[in-house]
Amino acid sequence: MVGCGTAGTAPGMVGPSPVPWLNVAGGGQARPFTVPGVTACPASDLSVRVHVADPSYVGGGPKDVTWWVIDVADAGPAPCFVGSSPEVSFYASGASVPVPRGAPFSGDIVYLTPDAAAPAPFFATASGEIDVNGCVLSGVDRVLVDFGGDLGSVAVAPGPAAGWGAACPVAGETYFSELYGVPANGSRGGRLAATQTLITAPATAAPGEDLDFLVTLVNAPAPHSELFSPTNPTLTLDPCPAYHEELEGIPGAFHSYRLDCAAAVPIPPGGSETFAMSVQVPGAAPPGPTTLAWSIDGSPQTYQIGRSYLEIA
Repeated sequence: MVGCGTAGTAPGMVGPSPVPWLNVAGGGQARPFTVPGVTACPASDLSVRVHVADPSYVGGGPKDVTWWVIDVADAGPAPCFVGSSPEVSFYASGASVPVPRGAPFSGDIVYLTPDAAAPAPFFATASGEIDVNGCVLSGVDRVLVDFGGDLGSVAVAPGPAAGWGAACPVAGETYFSELYGVPANGSRGGRLAATQTLITAPATAAPGEDLDFLVTLVNAPAPHSELFSPTNPTLTLDPCPAYHEELEGIPGAFHSYRLDCAAAVPIPPGGSETFAMSVQVPGAAPPGPTTLAWSIDGSPQTYQIGRSYLEIA
């Protein structure tokens, strides 16, 4: 493991030097994702719908998976953002149906606006799925969608879910939730990078905390990629690149640094290297969802952005 991090790193970690705005290959620049002045959406300002994607999926669709679509819109007076993986509770005939939460979806926070014609980075709708994996959950007449921190929750009558197969409960069942921004044209296309970036980080952090985490660079194309050959050439961090990290949605939490390459070695095809990192959570960070994002500054076709869902508690 190669040690590097930001100011206020843990003992034994090497703090790299800050760098100015960096010209990125292709003419872009590494800049904050956070939109100044826009805060997390209180649940009272949100319109939430949980429903089956297609009526024909009831009794059909995925085997041993309970599946609803979730759509969230900003019904408040101003733009705001939601996290990528809200918490969900399930109820049947007024009684709680306990289902443990699985790994959260580590996407970007989603900036919403009541104005459907607003330009990027705002969206009119955040959409995604709520899945119970491993079994079919029947009789659910209410789900409670919690948006984190003290933002509140919304109760929704979801109707029947898609899925068929083994009835819940079963050993190891968990639920998964995701939200991502849906462009006005409905397109959700993206890109697949030649280098994977994986983050291992805590699920929660406190304002003012120095949050330690690990970043692993994998010298292999993103899974299911047909844009690159299955085997990359050896990845050599020379010249030593810069990287940026951010707690999305929290002002003052974007930083750009030079990577500490003193102990780094070339990464062979299919190999990986792990770097120790740290980011300071601003003391004024409000409770609620954020996304920890990290990437080497360079061509977005080469270096994947690593993301990890984080709750400020």
